[in-house]
Amino acid sequence: MGNPTDTLSLLRDLSAGIATLVLYQAREAEGTQSPLETLALRSGSCRDIAALFAEGVRTLGIGARNVSGYLYDPARNLLSSSGAAAC
Repeated sequence: MGNPTDTLSLLRDLSAGIATLVLYQAREAEGTQSPLETLALRSGSCRDIAALFAEGVRTLGIGARNVSGYLYDPARNLLSSSGAAAC
């Protein structure tokens, strides 16, 4: 709090901290875990981790919103996809 930092560095640090603490785990169940549940479990799907990040940013007074999407590539020819679908 005492040392000023630029916003991008702050967001990178928050992202790195979450990546260190929370293990990515694919989850087939619908919906999103609460940020507190993700922290307690120390794991979550991509949507759970995104919700945690957005809530952390909001806590710092920075506006944040999640945009969700689903990549479906039945031909499996997109390099960034994992299998036929990716989060």
